Parts: sequence; C-alpha cells; structure tokens
Amino acid sequence: MADFTKQYEVKEIYENTYSILEKGFEGLDTYMYLLVGDEKALLVDCGFGIIDLKKIVGKITDKPLITVCTHGHHDHVMGVTNLTDCYIHSVDNEVFALNTCEPVLRMFVMNNALTEHKNCEEFEAFAEEWVSKAYPLPEALDDIPYFDLGNRKIYWHLIPGHTRGSIALYDEKYKAAFDSDGASRGVWIYLVESTSLTEYIETLESYIAFLEEKGVTKRFVAHDPKEHNIEDLRKLLSCCRYALENPGAGEIFRNPYNKARILRHSDTVVIYKEEKN
Repeated sequence: MADFTKQYEVKEIYENTYSILEKGFEGLDTYMYLLVGDEKALLVDCGFGIIDLKKIVGKITDKPLITVCTHGHHDHVMGVTNLTDCYIHSVDNEVFALNTCEPVLRMFVMNNALTEHKNCEEFEAFAEEWVSKAYPLPEALDDIPYFDLGNRKIYWHLIPGHTRGSIALYDEKYKAAFDSDGASRGVWIYLVESTSLTEYIETLESYIAFLEEKGVTKRFVAHDPKEHNIEDLRKLLSCCRYALENPGAGEIFRNPYNKARILRHSDTVVIYKEEKN
C-alpha cells in the first residue's frame, strides 16, 4: 500500500509558478499553487495537511514563504500547522474554526477520509494525531492589499459565494488568477456559510469585470488540473442566472443543511440554496 503522506505531484504550470497536487484524500485531488518571486514565495492554500508542504516547497525554493488560504474549508487550510506567516480573510474565521475542530474532524475521518486506508494501523495512528492537533488561526488578510514577492505583486479579490470570505488571488506580472473553489465549473453555494444565489451572481459580475480590467488570460482552481479562462466564468454566470430566473430548475440536492438544488447548464454545475419568491 502506498504511503498516503507521500501521494503528491509537483508541476510547473508557467514561469516560476507550480501546482502542488495532494492526491486522494477524501477521494479528492486538491491543488495548491506556489508562486516564486525574486525575494519571497507565496503558497495558495495548504491542503489537508497530509503531505509535508514545507519540505516540498523547500525543494523548489529557499525563499521566505507566505501562505494565503482562499477560504476556511478543511481541504484548504489544514497544512497551517507546519507553516508560518499564514493569512485568511477574517470573514471566514468561523468557517476555519469549525472545519478544524476535533469533533468535526473526527466525524470527517470516520465517514469519508481515505476509506482505502481505514484498516491500516499507520493511518489510524496518523488520523488520531491529525484530528487532535491544534490548528492556529491564520492572520487577517483584510488590510493587506497585496504581497510583494520581489518583482512580482500578488493581489487578492473578495469573491463571496462558496463561503462569504472566499477570495481569489491575482498575479499581476503574469496576468493569472487563482480562485480555488470560489468560481469553479461545479460551484457549491448551498452551504450554511455560502451566500444566496442572487448575491453570488453579483459576485461573478464583479469578478468578471475585475479580471477583464486586469487583462487576466488564465485561471486556476482547486480541484481541476486544467487551465481556465474568463469565458468559463461567463458560462457559470449564465448557469446561475438561469437558475434564478427558473425556480425549480434542476434537481433536488439532498443535504443536511437546507433545501438545495443542483443545476447543470452551459457546461457548468451549480448547487444552490432555493430562494423564497
């Protein structure tokens, strides 16, 4: 059986920029991104905390590392225990706290995580340590307009929807954006911490205008290895508008949180909370 703590892949996706894939946890591939400047490096998200990100990053660069979490869900923040100089938008502080507390993590491991390893003694020992760790809350991103990596500035843009504190990162030098789960082709906005469909439509309209203004040519998300573009966001916006304009469109999506629906339209998928007329 493969060592689950070593299941990762690193790939250079454009100049001085790398994807780091944490493989298979929860049956879900999670992509993080490392951006290297002349003086510092920035890591977009830090995954489940299964792989040794500090060691992996160290093989690429020895520059001081900044980590920015795009939102507070566990598959994007659990690596903070092995990193310093980490940031998240304060709107997602409660999301982070819930996703890293022991009762939630213990339930998560029991019900979902690494099912193929559940009968492995090494995994059981690892999981016990994983759920009982203290996960330090990252610093507030709110008042930091950008990070200067040295001849490379990385800005952030609030994109409430998937969570209310979700952000995208904008690489000014290379005209690229990293929007994680906040604007993927299969976006979840049905969670308790998500916005309404109406609010998310406003987010997408604003985000598309921002990217067009900045001349962004490529986008990268958290659970898909493909490079994306602004046209993908327009399709997502079309899907969301269709859902809003056609109450009852799509299918019922059963979940423990609220009444939700799943709609496939314009080559995208949105799972959203039903809104009262």
